[in-house]
Amino acid sequence: MGIRPIDINGERQRRSAADASADSAAGVSRRMADAAKRAGSGIATFATAPFKIKELRRDLEKKEVEIAEKDGTIRELQRDARRDRMTGLGNRNAFYDATARMVQGAENRSRRGEPRDVVAVYFDLDGLKKANDTYGHATGDALLRRFSGSLKKMTRSGEEAFRIGGDEFVILAVVRDDAPARLLADKIAQRVLGAARISVSYGYAALSEAHGAEGMIKLADSRMYEMKQACRTVHR
Repeated sequence: MGIRPIDINGERQRRSAADASADSAAGVSRRMADAAKRAGSGIATFATAPFKIKELRRDLEKKEVEIAEKDGTIRELQRDARRDRMTGLGNRNAFYDATARMVQGAENRSRRGEPRDVVAVYFDLDGLKKANDTYGHATGDALLRRFSGSLKKMTRSGEEAFRIGGDEFVILAVVRDDAPARLLADKIAQRVLGAARISVSYGYAALSEAHGAEGMIKLADSRMYEMKQACRTVHR
């Protein structure tokens, strides 16, 4: 029996086909594994999504609380910038703001045929320095609080009270343009001083006879000083 010759080319082709088949099977296996992995990842992401949403919601709520706290702090600082800490009355900044607001309101009403003016009644506590020097600043502070309390209690609708200096207080009021400013000032002063029962001098000024809020205060202060000099201080 003769020996069959080996077909080298055929053998190579068979091996190549086998290798290709193996590579193809391996490729399919890898693709299936990758698909399974992606599917598993998607399932895991879907399963944990509610927990991530809750976490994001908690973070959002925390941020909202922080923002609200900062807004509250800003508003408090703004109030403090316009408020006298000892008495709780508006300070000089608040006085200027209120004057501008009242002037605008008076002008609007005047354009509607209802003439209005703004009047300031300026109060100065007599003997505050003597009380501080004789009895101590605690006594002086008590007098300031007592008088400011009377201002708050006796201030009526359309009027606003302020502490613009150490012992300097002002009541602003919008009045009819034809109302005598002096008569109105006397009524306000008697009302306040009757409740306070503290020795106080006062003056008044209408915006229509002064140049702006600062001019109104200067004129009222000048009239208050005239009262002191003329010994017309009101005692209660």
